[in-house]
Amino acid sequence: MYSNKRFSGFFINFLNSKNIKIDGFSVEMFRSKIQTYIKEDYPNIFNGGLGFKGCENIEVKNSKFLNLYTRSIQITESYGNVSINNNFFSSKKQNQKYLLEHVVFGSSRNAVISVSKNRFDNETYENPDFGIAAISGYGLGKNGGKVSIVDNYINNAGRSNSGQHRLYAIDFYDDCDNLLIKGNTFNNIMWGALRFNGSSENIVIADNNISIKNPDDTSCITSSTTGNSPYFKNISIDNNSITTLSGLNSAIMLQNQFEKTKTENISIKNNKINNSYNNIFILGYFDDVSVIQNVFKGTGSSMGISFILKNKQINKPIYIMDNKIDAFNTGISLNSKDNMINYNSFFVKNNEIITGNKEFKGFGIIVNLGMKGNVNIEDNNILNYNTGLYIREKTVNTKLNKFTGNIKNMSRE
Repeated sequence: MYSNKRFSGFFINFLNSKNIKIDGFSVEMFRSKIQTYIKEDYPNIFNGGLGFKGCENIEVKNSKFLNLYTRSIQITESYGNVSINNNFFSSKKQNQKYLLEHVVFGSSRNAVISVSKNRFDNETYENPDFGIAAISGYGLGKNGGKVSIVDNYINNAGRSNSGQHRLYAIDFYDDCDNLLIKGNTFNNIMWGALRFNGSSENIVIADNNISIKNPDDTSCITSSTTGNSPYFKNISIDNNSITTLSGLNSAIMLQNQFEKTKTENISIKNNKINNSYNNIFILGYFDDVSVIQNVFKGTGSSMGISFILKNKQINKPIYIMDNKIDAFNTGISLNSKDNMINYNSFFVKNNEIITGNKEFKGFGIIVNLGMKGNVNIEDNNILNYNTGLYIREKTVNTKLNKFTGNIKNMSRE
């Protein structure tokens, strides 16, 4: 299917339908004669591929969605089993920045969604303002619903925060829980790979291979709470490989700016991160976090693990253990927001922290003012920094740490 004229909506649109199977469908959404989508057109959809609203049990497979114009597939207010598998999606270099997503799920709270073994292969572009989102969603994974994004290939995707449409290659926002994002390959990604803002619980991001071509100054994998939930819990970011080609980005960043939102069981484990300026960055109200067995390296690696926290009461401890950190500025940095009093408890143990940078040598581990909780720093191996341990609070306990090649092994204020 194709059209040389612009029309409103989708080539095929389903409303309140059941048991739909699309197999071997092919559509070309953009033709050279169609006018450019402009700001005044937003948020209207033109020349979309497939639309589903209020539908039950949807399967789309073995199909081609070529030359994206606005959206390839949109599924809203639907339920039952939803499967988008073994399809091919493509987009030419874009000339608009307002509505550009291949697959969108909206307000389908109890749908069981599977997106697997699809290929999103877009034409190369250099300006992230005109980037493309592969998958986005909102209002998902509730009341028995869940979302699985598994074994997909995504090439040349992600956009900056210019324009109207979704950021990142995969972007879940506004209340999406029970997400599994596993085994996907992200190649030539612009700005960022994955965002899950406003999520509350049961998020697994594992075994993904991510290459960022033009990162922004936030993060490759990121989430910010919105204050709408009393908790942010059961979050696992494990076994991912992240490579950044340039830029001042963070590889993994989590933010919780709401004291009423309690964190629980957050795991960042066994990730391999190459050339990210900040490797792991945790900001706001957090406890019960484990950062374990990660490997950070690369000439662009400046900061290994950084916490900037606001907690005013004693809660569950944070573990930073068994990491291998190569960072030219600072290996591990523990901070209280604006140097206000903070009572987080830390166990920093058995990490190897090294810098190979001969021109700039910062700190192996720094504990800044305001960190009044029980901070234990044990059995770490710190090499080649200006100062191995820089301790600015008396509540910090240190023992059995090893120092090699540092100008100063320890400094206390």
